[in-house]
Formats: sequence, structure tokens, C-alpha cells
Amino acid sequence: FQPQQLSGRGQDMIRYKKLGYVAFNVSDLDKSIAFYRDMVGLDHVKTNARGEAFLSCNSDHHNILLVQGKPSLKRIAFQLESPEQLAVAEEWLTRHKVRWAPVPQEESHRLHIGRALRLVDPIGTTIELFVGMMSRPQPFLPHPINLSHLSHAVMRVADFPEPHKFYSEVMNFRTSDFRHEPTGEPYFRSEEHTSELQSQSTISYAVFCLKKK
Repeated sequence: FQPQQLSGRGQDMIRYKKLGYVAFNVSDLDKSIAFYRDMVGLDHVKTNARGEAFLSCNSDHHNILLVQGKPSLKRIAFQLESPEQLAVAEEWLTRHKVRWAPVPQEESHRLHIGRALRLVDPIGTTIELFVGMMSRPQPFLPHPINLSHLSHAVMRVADFPEPHKFYSEVMNFRTSDFRHEPTGEPYFRSEEHTSELQSQSTISYAVFCLKKK
């Protein structure tokens, strides 16, 4: 399902620019950096003093964030369409009785993003909405795999209807289609593969697009 950009829907609803980055907790930070760099094709931009590793496949400062910890999805971050959209998101989430919290300025600065907020969706996934991201300090040097951008994130859920309703009615995502796995489990996705839900176990992952040669 696809975050709404400019469309015929209400101007007071949340509007997005793109999927910004996905953060993972990993059991071995150094091995994980090497894997994403050497096997996936991301560039290791830096690891800061707090042990947060930033990896990128384009001019964005990062597309993947790795943090030492028990292996799990840490959060999914969406970049909003404009700075004004943060206030829209705050009002809209409050109207729908969704608890949210601002990201402290120090943390936003450390993450090389603008102002941001976080919330937790019905399946327990932390979602971040942020305004703007710095460009990486050095030009991206393509890996032989030649990635172009972070394409979409997948969340597998036990109860499909509840998160579907939340992302459609509260987060202002548009369902582009439904498909069925051979097992009969439904999932839906966006035309641009911004995010995807699958009605199975709680496993999450990120997907990248390749550049055509």
C-alpha cells in the first residue's frame, strides 16, 4: 500500500514523500555492516559514537540504520512531503487517539534528519515520521550490485484486518491491490512498493530496487 501524496483526498490528512529508512537491531554490528556493505551493496557512511551504523545506496545520508541489540525490526521511517506536514500529522494522530511522541532534537540531529515524531502501530511496530534528511557527506560509489533506492518494507502480521484499517484510515495509505500467496494468505502492496502487509508470522524485512544498466 502506498502513502498518499498529492491527490483528491483531504488536505488535513498525512502526506508523504517516500520511505525514508529502516532501522534494525542486530546481534553483531561489525558482521552486519560487512554483510550489508559487501553482499547487499550498501555503502557504510559511518558509525557514530553511540554505535549506530548508517548505510546508504544513493545520495541520502542513510537508507538502513543498524544498532547493536537483540535481532529485530527497530522502526520504519517515512519522510513527510513537506515541513508543514509534521503539524498535520500531529493533529491527525491526536484526532484519531493515536499516541505519539516527538523525537528529541538531539536524536534528530544525530540521525541527520529534521524534526520527527514516533508512534507505535497496532502490531507493535515503531513508525517514525520525519521532515527532511541530510545528504551523505561523500558521493555514493556504486557497488557491482548497483542498488538505486530503498523500495519497500514488509510487515508480516497475525491479524490482517486491524493493521490494514489503521494504515488505510489513520496513516492515509492507499491500497493498490490484494494478492494471494499459494497458502491463501492475503497481502496488499503499493504500485511503488512503499510498504506491504502479509498475514503471516511477525517477520519484517526491507527490499531495494536495482538500477538498469
